[in-house]
Amino acid sequence: NITSNDYPKYQGVISLEGKSSYDIYKNIKLWIADNFKSANDVIQMDDNESGIIVVKGIIPISLKTMVGAYTYSMYTSFKFEIKDGKFRYTAEVASIVDPKAPTSGDLVTSINNKPDGKYQVAAKNNITTTINNCIESLVASLKKADTIEDW
Repeated sequence: NITSNDYPKYQGVISLEGKSSYDIYKNIKLWIADNFKSANDVIQMDDNESGIIVVKGIIPISLKTMVGAYTYSMYTSFKFEIKDGKFRYTAEVASIVDPKAPTSGDLVTSINNKPDGKYQVAAKNNITTTINNCIESLVASLKKADTIEDW
């Protein structure tokens, strides 16, 4: 669950009882490889000793606008801070652009300029849901790792 949602930043702590920091670290890296085109391109910092991974990548997101629903590119950074039995994530949305018209403007700016607008509120809710879905996917993969370790 998101514990802070100061748009465009989200943060939470996930408890994983019985998991070592190395197991969590290793499985977060596997999740990154599975969810981004190139793990090498998106990982900005990778420090197993301090338990920190920083990722900057693009997540597709469908948003409704005045003229219809479109799939946008959401430029997002994730910081994972890992300890035995838990990790903290911080996700920050840098920008959201139309990949077919990248110069048409950043939706984050639009949302921040009119935060209470109908489409802006809907977009913020969809962004929060998308971030939550990413974290839920990560947690599911960490829990699934237990069942496939002894293949």
